[in-house]
Amino acid sequence: MDSKDISVVVQGPVDGKGTQKCLRSIRKYIPGANIVLSTWKGSELNGFDYDKLVENEDPGSNVCSIERKEVNNLSRQIVSTYGGLKYVNTKYTLKIRSDLIFYNSKILKIKFENLKKNNKYCVFKERILVPSIYSKLYLSENNQITPMLFHPSDWLFFGLSDDLKYLFNIELPKEPEFSLYYKHNLKNSRFVDPYDYNLFQYTPEQYIFYNAVKKKIAVKFDHRTDINSRNVHISRLCMLNNFYIANLGQLGIMNFKYDIKEHSLSDIDYSGLYTNERWEKEYKKYLDKNYKPRFSFRFINRCRYLSFVAIRKILKRFPVLYAIAKKIYWLFRFRRKQAQFNKTTNKKV
Repeated sequence: MDSKDISVVVQGPVDGKGTQKCLRSIRKYIPGANIVLSTWKGSELNGFDYDKLVENEDPGSNVCSIERKEVNNLSRQIVSTYGGLKYVNTKYTLKIRSDLIFYNSKILKIKFENLKKNNKYCVFKERILVPSIYSKLYLSENNQITPMLFHPSDWLFFGLSDDLKYLFNIELPKEPEFSLYYKHNLKNSRFVDPYDYNLFQYTPEQYIFYNAVKKKIAVKFDHRTDINSRNVHISRLCMLNNFYIANLGQLGIMNFKYDIKEHSLSDIDYSGLYTNERWEKEYKKYLDKNYKPRFSFRFINRCRYLSFVAIRKILKRFPVLYAIAKKIYWLFRFRRKQAQFNKTTNKKV
């Protein structure tokens, strides 16, 4: 794939040096790509490197958790993403959040175009590449499984420009009814809702993808706990036939705000995470019995993380030793992250 055929839509609020590093990393690892920065009117943009600036009217956020005073930014994501997509003329588009940076160009080497599909469940012309963080099959809490339907990650989408425009050409949710849906409506009592404190009708990821699905496939999914065997089946096959899911390491991206990796997530989020390994197993099961999945380091990485948690638990019994170990650990993490940042901007540590 020639990077000159790619537009990169960087959407969301700008964050000073962080977003500058995002843009520089794109210039370095996807050279020749057309960069569209889609943000809000009145943003401070001195020193930012882009080809096209789109300044959108901020639709604002909406309270979705009265208990935790959290807000829902779904409308902001739709407005800033589709606002940028309107100015894309290339064959391919990579949509990313403004707080992500690349540290290599692996994303351009991922091949999935020739994989088999079941056209009955295809919404797009081709599969769209998304990261495993936070693509979800289910959530697990207190040994109870709650399926998370139509839930691809919204951190990054990479595919045909026409497909991304189709995905984001949707109406904004009606507010405040959407964000406070469960304040006035009952949930499906058969399932535990790990996000019980959030009142929104769907997660942002579900709202975006389900609205694309229902344009072409007959499915009735009225709210995020509207879970039944038919919806689970359709969701599973729609996720498999419309997306290729890759782990963060395969994509060569990191978030400069949150140092997140698949194996370091909480048990609630990790257990049902739709990783690349899971995608390949699903693909082999439903679409190609002869497919050979790649070797997975998932178990090894998870063991490393659990060992770290166990050591931390022991050290906490000795406050002085724990404080010293914590300082050394965060100093190491800071230096490593700084090295990754500087690598993307051609600076020495």
